[in-house]
Amino acid sequence: MFTKERQLELISRAYGMAKEHGFHDVERSMQHYLMLVLGEVGEAVEADRHGFRANMGGFDYVVGNDEKDFQRAFKEFIKDTVEDELADVCIRLFDMMGALCVDVRSDDMAVDDRKELFGRLYGGDTFCERCYVLCALLCRCDETRMQYDGGDGCVPVVLCAALGFICCMCDEMGIDIERHIELKMRYNSLRPIRHGKKY
Repeated sequence: MFTKERQLELISRAYGMAKEHGFHDVERSMQHYLMLVLGEVGEAVEADRHGFRANMGGFDYVVGNDEKDFQRAFKEFIKDTVEDELADVCIRLFDMMGALCVDVRSDDMAVDDRKELFGRLYGGDTFCERCYVLCALLCRCDETRMQYDGGDGCVPVVLCAALGFICCMCDEMGIDIERHIELKMRYNSLRPIRHGKKY
């Protein structure tokens, strides 16, 4: 689980990098940011359907010190895998939180209690079903409730819950999501404006 301090750090970095890469040249709505997050969830499902998983042993074995070696190794062993796409979901959530100035509060729920809660929310045993639940959770955001009020639909509560949900999924799947976020942020820092896309 991300601590409040770690969330604030990742929000600052993700939002700052997105700004540098032109993703915030135009002011966007909450629905725009949410759709980009949901798109990344869909890409994670497609990666799972194709059986694309990161080969961290191969990556660690061949990755070099310079940026070209890093990019080459990342593309060969990590890019477009389930791990990579889940990292993208988190990065998009952090960027959205920064763009919308979402108030991140500390969460006192114990890790075991959180895992039990998210276990009940999973709604099924497959990765695809869990991604559906994640999308349904995200779609509960109420744009009129941007400030923390602790209630159902409150944007900060929903986004933090979504991050917690992803962390629980990754724990269960044996994915070190923080490492994948760091690797993807490094890879993204080397990409062109808007990663060569329209928005």
